[in-house]
Amino acid sequence: METHLSTDALLRSVFDTVPYGILVFQTIRNQHTNEPTDLRLTMVNAHGAREMGSIPAVVTGKLYSELFCTIQDVERYQKTLAVVKTGMPFRYEIKQVSTRDGELHWYDVFVQKLDDGVVMTVMDMSGRKRAELNASRQTALLQNVVDQSPAGVVLTEPIYNASGHIVDFRYQLTNKLNAELTGYTIEQMVGQPISALFPGWQQLSLFESMVSVLQTGEPRQYTEEYNNYGVKGWFEYYFVKMEDAVLLMFLDVTRLKTAQVAQQQQADLLQNVVRNSPTGIVLYEAVRDAETGHIIDFIHALSNPTNDNVTGRPNGGVVGLQVLEYYPTNRTNGHFDILIEVVETGQPQRQLLDYRAHGINGWYDAQYVKQGDGVLFTYLDVTESQLYRSQLEMANRELKRSNDNLQQFAYVASHDLQEPLRKIQSFGNLLQIQAGAGLGETARDYITRMQQSAERMSLLIKDLLSYSRLSVQPDQHEPVSLAELISDIFDDLGIVIEQTQATVSAGDLPVVLGNQLQLYQLFQNLVSNALKFSSIDRTDASAPTVSITARKLSGPALLEPGIPLELSTGSVDQCFQEISIQDNGIGFDEKYLDRIFQVFQRLHGKSQFAGSGVGLAICKKVVENHGGAITATSQLGKGATFRVYLPG
Repeated sequence: METHLSTDALLRSVFDTVPYGILVFQTIRNQHTNEPTDLRLTMVNAHGAREMGSIPAVVTGKLYSELFCTIQDVERYQKTLAVVKTGMPFRYEIKQVSTRDGELHWYDVFVQKLDDGVVMTVMDMSGRKRAELNASRQTALLQNVVDQSPAGVVLTEPIYNASGHIVDFRYQLTNKLNAELTGYTIEQMVGQPISALFPGWQQLSLFESMVSVLQTGEPRQYTEEYNNYGVKGWFEYYFVKMEDAVLLMFLDVTRLKTAQVAQQQQADLLQNVVRNSPTGIVLYEAVRDAETGHIIDFIHALSNPTNDNVTGRPNGGVVGLQVLEYYPTNRTNGHFDILIEVVETGQPQRQLLDYRAHGINGWYDAQYVKQGDGVLFTYLDVTESQLYRSQLEMANRELKRSNDNLQQFAYVASHDLQEPLRKIQSFGNLLQIQAGAGLGETARDYITRMQQSAERMSLLIKDLLSYSRLSVQPDQHEPVSLAELISDIFDDLGIVIEQTQATVSAGDLPVVLGNQLQLYQLFQNLVSNALKFSSIDRTDASAPTVSITARKLSGPALLEPGIPLELSTGSVDQCFQEISIQDNGIGFDEKYLDRIFQVFQRLHGKSQFAGSGVGLAICKKVVENHGGAITATSQLGKGATFRVYLPG
């Protein structure tokens, strides 16, 4: 009996002291149907009562439906009654605020049949659950931090073969950046051997680095270009051992590396330009007084090979030398003063530097630009061009003297040479009038021929005078209406036009910039020639015709066949007015085209057509004075077309 009581007491002690709740329910059945309708709590330990916020004496005897009355409890109540019927145990987890302490608790509840009732064990697993939640939160937080990192993050563990050698690594952790870069998801990567996703990766330097870090424990860092598995770029790698794992972090430095390469290429290019430039390049840095801060000198901080050759100090021998100490003449020739001015004002300067000291002799086109607390000085040796300029100035003076002589010749030709001719013509006329009747036929013929020769020589002198005056271009041009000018020419040639019964016409003609007198001379000569060289033995009934038209040319039109080549070598925006003078006269053979614009060149005898042979040469000189050109097309017996090109 004592043994039985001791055992009962022992079990009761265990029942009350176990760290989980035990609740024993007895089934209440319907008297008619014998179906379970509720459960009554017949026994509960202290732990179970505490979880309900009470003590065993208070809750014992209460119905299940009284103790647990929420909707969720109703569902679990039905399942608990089913345990009585079927004998099948039922397990579930609940989360609720405990009436004991007012905090959220998690419970693991196990229900199994006991006689005509059930026994329910309730274990508080809040501590473990909170630990799991904290761990989950920590993992999520860590993954979020890792995913937000600007660097790729990979944590790997080694995979060994039977011999104990590392043959692969397995992903333990990675972040979003690395997953997106490789084209996989984090879920697809974690837990997988790297070789399963990237076969043959062990041949890369990454594998060798990870093995080395794991075996030696020494971290590694380097930058290299990567071009494998569809990923291309420059990456900076950091490898660190973490227990028996390797943490790899990497940064995509492709843009930075590309910029560095571009900068280096630019620096190399600039260095090559500086080293190979025909321009002398010197960088001066200011030397200032320690107390006043005033510039007292400059130091050569940089010198390119061109400057080395000029100064006679090869391989940058001038670098580090002070300007006034080694080149004192710079204080008196203005070079030093300009250096100071550029540093203090920041305004660039340029001068033609005549340098005659320290073994340097020449003219230099020098430019000064502020650079920090110094000056970038560049210069170009223009000694030869200066000598050429001096020669050109001398030639210009000689040309001016020649032009003066030409003007003097023109004066002599117009006065002194014309005077004897006028006397010859006057005496010849008197001789014909007063003694003509008494002279024989031969003598009268001699006098006539003498008069004709004198008249031709007078015309020749006048044309030469006109041509010589054209050698001096007009100082300025003014707008000239070609329509008005041609109209005046037609009026002045009215008698010739009437005598030849010619038909003359002019279309819409432009206004051009030019010298009124010279342009009149140009077109008067061309129209006169068109009338003069009309056929003298015309077999048809048509009268001479002269028509003048114009059109504007620019761009591709200047490349058309027949357009003078010199017009297409100017600016692409240059425009020209093409004025065509067309006649139906005797024409000429185009093989003589170049010849007809030369002085004294004639294609016909003096007996056929009058003239000095200077007219077309005058035309050519006028268009050249106006920056234009002249050409012609013709066929013998089918007339000619002269085309004048004037800017506009």
